[in-house]
Amino acid sequence: MSVGYDYAVTGGPLFASVLIPNALPQGDSNFILELPGFGNYSLVAGTTFNLLGVNPLGFSDFRISDIDPAEMLDPTNPTAFVTGLTFTAAGTVTVTQNPIIQNTGSVSVPEPSNLLGLGLLGFGAFLTGKLNKKKLVGLRQKTNREKPQPQSLLGIYFEKPKIAETQIDQGKSKMPKSH
Repeated sequence: MSVGYDYAVTGGPLFASVLIPNALPQGDSNFILELPGFGNYSLVAGTTFNLLGVNPLGFSDFRISDIDPAEMLDPTNPTAFVTGLTFTAAGTVTVTQNPIIQNTGSVSVPEPSNLLGLGLLGFGAFLTGKLNKKKLVGLRQKTNREKPQPQSLLGIYFEKPKIAETQIDQGKSKMPKSH
């Protein structure tokens, strides 16, 4: 689950302000805004934070942290944490938003009764001779073909961060349509 996000401008004007428009679904509305070289600030949902009041030049990156884990924000969902941004100038800007992940520690483990049942089933098939060598080879090949993608203990893997491009016109953001 996501407990924060890193934001960075990789091309174009710098960040001028940040806004979390509303409280999150479980009610979390207080966050920490981490500004590199300038310290940490309180960020409250519904209140715009003027970054230019801290650094008149703007910021190329910042972090929002202290999202309550009870919010269970999906790090693969790009709209799980809506963030309003303004920039120091009009034009095209390229921004990344990368989740900060907290492991939940919950791992799915089969119950011992299921393992015992599978073991007994396999042993029974072995004793009755129902599985000959040819069928075992076929089973092994089929299993290799249908092998799932590798997963972590939590089943979470991420692709390369997606970069969103936003056209800024007279201080208003125009987001391109998703494909």
